[in-house]
Amino acid sequence: MPVDKFGRAEYRETSLIEDAPVSSVEGINETFLRRDGRSTVIGTIDMTGNTLINLRNPVLNHDAATKIYVDGMDKVSRSGDTMSGNLHMSGNRITGLPDSLPSSGSDAVSWLHTVGLVREAEMESAGKVSKKGDVMTGDLTLSIDDDEMRVLGCSDLSPNKYFCLLLGDQLNRFYFILRSPVVLETTHGFLIKVREEDVCQIGTGDHPPEIAMFRNIRMNLNRITNLPSPNFPHEVATKSYVDDRPKKILNGYVPNLRSFGNVTNLKTGFVVTASTQAGRGFVPMNAFNGFYARGSGTGAEWATDGEINNFYLQVECPELVRVWRVALRGRDSNTQRIYNWNIQGSTDGENFSVIFTPPNPTYLGNTVQYFLIETSERYNYYRLFCLEAEERKPGLSYMQLYIYSD
Repeated sequence: MPVDKFGRAEYRETSLIEDAPVSSVEGINETFLRRDGRSTVIGTIDMTGNTLINLRNPVLNHDAATKIYVDGMDKVSRSGDTMSGNLHMSGNRITGLPDSLPSSGSDAVSWLHTVGLVREAEMESAGKVSKKGDVMTGDLTLSIDDDEMRVLGCSDLSPNKYFCLLLGDQLNRFYFILRSPVVLETTHGFLIKVREEDVCQIGTGDHPPEIAMFRNIRMNLNRITNLPSPNFPHEVATKSYVDDRPKKILNGYVPNLRSFGNVTNLKTGFVVTASTQAGRGFVPMNAFNGFYARGSGTGAEWATDGEINNFYLQVECPELVRVWRVALRGRDSNTQRIYNWNIQGSTDGENFSVIFTPPNPTYLGNTVQYFLIETSERYNYYRLFCLEAEERKPGLSYMQLYIYSD
């Protein structure tokens, strides 16, 4: 049904022509909308509930839009489109995706390709160490390359926490607690080697453990302090132990004593007696006279009056002393020798203890012999006790005591 250019549809053909302001073609073009589209509407067309059909899809912004165009404005085109918002699948799938790699990082990938990527990532990550913590199954070698230093460890330790480096198990480890010494804890000690040679082992299997040194220690003029007093011969001695230790005096303790017959020299504090003597010429003091004179009399020898069993020669000292050596010399003739004897000590002159017994027989001839005494006791009486001797008049030409400085 034709309409005029003002959108009016109800008319009679005769009235259209009659109502036209002009009867010319130009007047008709100004009044009516041409079907060939050569006229322009200058007013609003009221469609009165009718529609325009067979329209093309609009191209320009002011073109009339078809229903299919308008309905497709909020839908994804099957031929391809661009989403301007999220696409909620409501539990449905996107299918038909290509199996090849996406062309850009934002493209969706197929399930098959996703599974392949995940498996490749798992295989690749299986050979890498996780920053969150992991277990190494191979060696870890750090290269310095062109750097001056390579750091391995922890530098942000906080209080009440500690950094630990395990060495095989929980019982062999390095660990450090803030503001405390670094601790090396082991079950069998820490062995230091240089050029494949043992130098020092800190901690041993002994109870208690020890520090074992296999090489010399160079102190560089420094000291070793806080040592205990030694108990065994191989232990290091302290200065106090050395200073306080009794020293062996190499000079004889008993001075030269001269005899004038039966007169005893008491001025020195030494008193020499014997259980027997062969007259005035062989008094006991002669054995402590360093000036030897052959024969009897002053400076000669001490001899028994024929006793060859159970006799003694005794010296009383002015103070308690500890003896470390005794010197003895038999008679000058090298006969009538004493061979079974011992050395005894006493603090009262009555109760004696044997402090040295030589092998039997040990002959006392005409040369001076020295015998070491091992005793920790101090006495002021010392005597040579003779159990057996050769016949006639056995005796001594010299006897001397050597004492410690204590």
